[in-house]
Amino acid sequence: MIMSRAQFLLNLYRYVYALKKLGRRGWVRKSFLKCPETVAAHSYGVGLIAMLLSDMKGLNTEKVLRLALLHDLTESIVGDLVPGEVSENEKVRREREALEEILFHLPAGIRKRYLELWEEYIRGGSNEALLVRDVDKLDMALQA
Repeated sequence: MIMSRAQFLLNLYRYVYALKKLGRRGWVRKSFLKCPETVAAHSYGVGLIAMLLSDMKGLNTEKVLRLALLHDLTESIVGDLVPGEVSENEKVRREREALEEILFHLPAGIRKRYLELWEEYIRGGSNEALLVRDVDKLDMALQA
């Protein structure tokens, strides 16, 4: 069944909306917060800080923002996995499957590009990916 663009966007928004409600589990488990920040709030912080630092460093800021927006999208399906719950390989496998599900109805070229960007983030395969990975940790430290 071919999905219209409007249907796809509504479907995608369900994943995005889930991140707005999904509390970051590490804060709940380690600090026993009753109302932790959401994954969406964290992703916004990562995006903004990464954008500013990218511009200051002269990196490809468009790519940095794409990486920042994609980096936690999979958590809308797999949840916010806390380190040690599953192996790193298992975490990456689950997240890749989730991203493929989320992006399934996109045109093949765009889907491939987003999957490649996400994999680049996971590997730390570019200066932009390394920046977003560092900012992901920085945002958590600032939140603490």
